[in-house]
Amino acid sequence: MSIKDWKTLNNIKPQQELGHIEAGRDAEEYFLNLVESHFNHDSVDAFVGKRVPKPGRGRYEIDIILLSGKKLYLIEIKNWSGTLSSEQGEWVQTKRNGEQIRHKDICQLNQKKLEAIQAYFNKRGVAVPKGFAAHKTVFMNQNLAFLGNEISGDDSVIRRQDLGSFLNSQKGAGFGRALVFALIDFIFGKQKQVKHAEALPAKTLLSMKQHLRELRTWDELEMYGGRVLTGDAIELVVDGRTYDLRDKESGQGLVFHWNRKRFASLVYTFIGEPLGYVQTQDSKIPLRCEDDYVLFHNAGSRQPERVRVASLCSLTKG
Repeated sequence: MSIKDWKTLNNIKPQQELGHIEAGRDAEEYFLNLVESHFNHDSVDAFVGKRVPKPGRGRYEIDIILLSGKKLYLIEIKNWSGTLSSEQGEWVQTKRNGEQIRHKDICQLNQKKLEAIQAYFNKRGVAVPKGFAAHKTVFMNQNLAFLGNEISGDDSVIRRQDLGSFLNSQKGAGFGRALVFALIDFIFGKQKQVKHAEALPAKTLLSMKQHLRELRTWDELEMYGGRVLTGDAIELVVDGRTYDLRDKESGQGLVFHWNRKRFASLVYTFIGEPLGYVQTQDSKIPLRCEDDYVLFHNAGSRQPERVRVASLCSLTKG
């Protein structure tokens, strides 16, 4: 270990967990953090923040999955404001300050997620009946105006005002649960008004629930000081060697141990001892403060970033 590593370690300040607004987290993620990953309401199971494998590599994020014996819905939550229009296959959001953001067509993206969840079930021997699964996009912000009816007129789109009376009827539930309950009441209430297929066999429904429980969620990086980053852990790079983190099982993780005591770590530096190591299932790997990092893709970020290992306490796979 070098003096440079020692200085790097001792200059790292603890990062406390920030409030959602101060941390710049999107309101959709804020909502997803308000509810547990699985619960039941009115005979409908809700699975929150699940990730379904893509046809190639990687995973699609699904905000909410609602499953009853007669229907499965994939729900996308958006908190956009301003105006929204459809232009040349894209959804164009214009904010009050005039800034424009071009989004992929969410309905088309949701259709790909739907195909991915069907492939996920098929691979596990569960045949999803035709027409059993559908998708919905929910716009939470009342301050969003739709230009034209190309988006708002889509049957798969739900506006906040559509949920008004359903939200108001939820008593004694926190906001996250209240919104999910309102969605269940709204979506499945409308479903009861139309003719639909018979219920799935109990064995098939139980199998689907089990496979949905097994879907992965977000990985978590705990920083020195307690702040937690959520996203995808891609790789750990130590002394130029790369360890792939993407295929680790849910619940597995890494623990980063550091000697952060200023004088003791200085002694370690002089005698050539590592200032930290990462504990794996099989061994301890010495760490360098200056160059070693975890490549991590934060939820909501466009690109992955390098997080210096000297600022980390642990990694848990979702």
